[in-house]
Amino acid sequence: MILLKKLKLDRIGIEIPFFWLVKFNLKFYQRYLRKKFYKVDDSLDIRYGCVVVAPSKISIGKNFIIRPNVHIYADSADMHPSVMIGDNVMFGPGVQLHVNNHVFDSRFLPISEQGYVEKGPIVIKEGAWIGANAILLSGVSIGKNAVVAAGAVVVLDVPDYTVVGGVPARILKQV
Repeated sequence: MILLKKLKLDRIGIEIPFFWLVKFNLKFYQRYLRKKFYKVDDSLDIRYGCVVVAPSKISIGKNFIIRPNVHIYADSADMHPSVMIGDNVMFGPGVQLHVNNHVFDSRFLPISEQGYVEKGPIVIKEGAWIGANAILLSGVSIGKNAVVAAGAVVVLDVPDYTVVGGVPARILKQV
């Protein structure tokens, strides 16, 4: 009964044993994912240990794997979809996507009470590669066949065919 309640949440995480669904009923698993996500291809593979908040606001193309320890926070009041991932995109383990950020304008209110700001959706175009433990923040667009180096924090758009790295991420070279 508890598992059924968890399956209805707008969230996918380690508390839901997906490996059981895959092992015992692959068709049920694929139907379940199609209902959870805004748009998703049957080729989606979700590995154990990831956390996806608000999958109903995420659009995913073909040949994508959500690797272990990937965290996608797509919860947005205004954007639908708030995360768009193109075809043949690769993520390393530990990648994080954050659609909103805390507001911290007032000196007199705790940050936790000031709400959130969203700069726009996160868009990752086809063929991009996001390295392990990279962080993508609200409103960024990762270009076609671009590479984000491991551990980079992306706060600005990344052009097509570009390699970026560092904190904050900067252009390292053109491909």
